[in-house]
Amino acid sequence: MAQTLKSQPLITSAQLALAEVMLLSKDTSAALQTANDAQKIFGQSGQKDSEWRALLIAARANDLAGDKSTARAYASRADAACNALQQVWGVEAYQTYLRRPDIQMYRKQLAQLLTGGN
Repeated sequence: MAQTLKSQPLITSAQLALAEVMLLSKDTSAALQTANDAQKIFGQSGQKDSEWRALLIAARANDLAGDKSTARAYASRADAACNALQQVWGVEAYQTYLRRPDIQMYRKQLAQLLTGGN
């Protein structure tokens, strides 16, 4: 539907959701490809909040595939991209963002990847 409407924000949001579903169904290679495609678009369009989540999905896909080193590299990039939001949004808005339950879950996943835990 997003493709039919030719809406880039809808397309990339759908890609991000699709990558997460692929990851949950353990299709790591498709999840990685879809997350990387979305991440590139998010990076070019300045959608840093979505970009770091795409990097997280890529990290999780690599971790699930057994490539711990690449997973940590993606996780490190995701962490840096997320932390950079504070400079863009300001401390108060960033702290509000971090209190969202979905973001707390993603940050916990990220912390686990960065420390090598599962």
